[in-house]
Amino acid sequence: MIVLKFGGTSVGDIDRIREAAKIIEAQPQPRVAVVSAASGVTNLLLEAAAAAAAGASERAATVVGQIRAKHEGIADGILDESERLAALAVVERLQAGLEQALAEAYSARDCSDRLSDRIVSTGEKSLSVLMAATLRSRGTGAAHVFADEVIATDARHGGARPDRDRTREAAARVVQPLLDQGLTVVMTGFIGFAPDG
Repeated sequence: MIVLKFGGTSVGDIDRIREAAKIIEAQPQPRVAVVSAASGVTNLLLEAAAAAAAGASERAATVVGQIRAKHEGIADGILDESERLAALAVVERLQAGLEQALAEAYSARDCSDRLSDRIVSTGEKSLSVLMAATLRSRGTGAAHVFADEVIATDARHGGARPDRDRTREAAARVVQPLLDQGLTVVMTGFIGFAPDG
């Protein structure tokens, strides 16, 4: 199996995503592409979390708007309309989850490591959806997978360590069937699931 990792600048805009897609497609199958959040998005998510925890809800909302605009700009470059609309629907659900998490930070006037991890994961999740849609719009079978369904960790939010045995079990259950179907798996980086889920 080939595993390719693309950092934020490698997937920072639609042109770079298309270049990454070409690199992915040039690799033999089975293959998994691991993507980071688009360039700058993680910092914006951390900024939104800090603003919400400080009670600056207007600032948090402004930053969320910048994140949304970045993802919509990438989606606008997905040429297949049905893929673009389907990807935007998933990204919008992720955005709603982000806004809920920021509301929790605002209410508590605190952003725990657990909540911060949840907030920051939005960037990777959104990009995996957009990258998989880009690949499909180019004629390459692909499916996005969120690593918090596959990468098992301990319970140390903000600095968790992987649990290899539980990860192997989850990968066999979640990733292997997609690879067996001949799909390229586009997975998020950064995140995992703790023993309590």
